[in-house]
Amino acid sequence: MAKSTPYRNPFGPVRKKKVFDEVYDQLISLISSGKLRPGEQLPPERVLASELEVSRQSIREALKKAESKGLILVRQGEGTFVLSAASDWMENPLLVMMAEEIERVYEFIEIRKLIEAWCARKAAEVATGKELKKMEKALSQMEKLIDSKEILGQPDIDFHIAIAEASHNTLMIHVMASIRKMFLFMFKISNFTRPPGKNKILIKQHREIYEAIKSGDPDLAAQRMEDHLRFVEAEWREDIRRQQDKKRTGALAKTSKAPVLFGH
Repeated sequence: MAKSTPYRNPFGPVRKKKVFDEVYDQLISLISSGKLRPGEQLPPERVLASELEVSRQSIREALKKAESKGLILVRQGEGTFVLSAASDWMENPLLVMMAEEIERVYEFIEIRKLIEAWCARKAAEVATGKELKKMEKALSQMEKLIDSKEILGQPDIDFHIAIAEASHNTLMIHVMASIRKMFLFMFKISNFTRPPGKNKILIKQHREIYEAIKSGDPDLAAQRMEDHLRFVEAEWREDIRRQQDKKRTGALAKTSKAPVLFGH
């Protein structure tokens, strides 16, 4: 007769969750559902405590736990902000590569073509009136720079982020929030100004993307986004070529002025 194996209980005792864990779980749920988006500021501790009917200490512990997980950032004197869930694995390595090798910028634009064409397509299918107004606001800010030689900068970024948000895909929103920092980094390393009339072309492209989304035409929205990013890529290649030519010309000028130590 076979011997019976002693039963080992794999279960542990059920313990009631602490209040701050319940607050933390709510925070996770709001972020994962997209109700709290990257960059969004949370209400002050006293407001959260009042709304959730818990102590400020419980709120403080829940926020501390969320911050340790990289979900939020507490800025002294400013407030508490939702972070991008993709930031740790996406931003730093790519920013380093882009800084070291300018050619990586082109690879970044290739990624943008794939991601943002999809976002534009989805936005054309499901964008709300509120999200369209957010795009309109960014376009309005861009219009102020139409005759400027400055790059479109923040309004340009806001427009593309608004399209991602209009896709209603929470993970994509977090990915694009990380890409926002890469946008800013691109502008930082470029140090170039627009030739006359260039902003007018770019704003027209953005408006065409917006109109395709507003009209609910997914294919046209995706195509216009791809066309816009191809134009951006060509602009970057031309500007970098000009910068490299300028450096070579400067180097040759310095060489020609160097003193002749040994003559024939």
